[in-house]
Amino acid sequence: MKYIFLALLAVAAVALTGIALGNTRTVASNGEQRPIPSFGTANTDPALPPINAPAGASVIIFGDSWTAGYAATPSSEGYAYLTGADMGWETSVRGVSGTGYLNAGPNAEGTYAQRIAELPDAEPSLFIMQGGINDAFQDQSTLGEAIDATLAAVRSKYPTTQIVLLGPAPSALPVEANLSSVDNDLRGAARSAGIHYVSPIAENWITAENYQSVIDETAAGHPSTAGHRYLADKTIEALRNILG
Repeated sequence: MKYIFLALLAVAAVALTGIALGNTRTVASNGEQRPIPSFGTANTDPALPPINAPAGASVIIFGDSWTAGYAATPSSEGYAYLTGADMGWETSVRGVSGTGYLNAGPNAEGTYAQRIAELPDAEPSLFIMQGGINDAFQDQSTLGEAIDATLAAVRSKYPTTQIVLLGPAPSALPVEANLSSVDNDLRGAARSAGIHYVSPIAENWITAENYQSVIDETAAGHPSTAGHRYLADKTIEALRNILG
């Protein structure tokens, strides 16, 4: 399968922030794990300790409209829901359209740090934080500080929870300089914090060959239902490479 990840940049980024969507459903798994095809190696730091998240683990997948399952039919066919189900986790999906580390969303839904403060107190085993596309056209000079503050918010809320950052992937090729900058800032913050970072940009999740086969250009550049399936497969493969 050849599919695609994340939102349009530049002009389409404006359209994206005009779409308000939130999704906070919890998905209970049957505990069975689906076989995942091999796509290559994950872009993570092998020196970091592996993640411990077996079937049945409590996991929050947090992010923007991509995590919410926008443009998937139904939204429960979004990559985050599929990832949680296929990994056998008890997954709470927390996606809100247009939000990011700096971007509070089109209707002031809150930055990532602000949204984290409103999450339930029950501590999950693993917190996967996806996003960054909505910050590509914010003030880049403050992005690193915002990422650090967001990671601090997760650790304050959930002191013993494991964290994985899932960065943005290009929805336009070649990769825009602003999006590459977001990717670099996320990588640096993850390295400083000692947590795993998965970079769809570095791993070439999106290529000229698969671009047309997944993006739904009638849905503000979000992945189609099949595109979300592709994203789930790529995400699962990356996670399995860092699981203990």
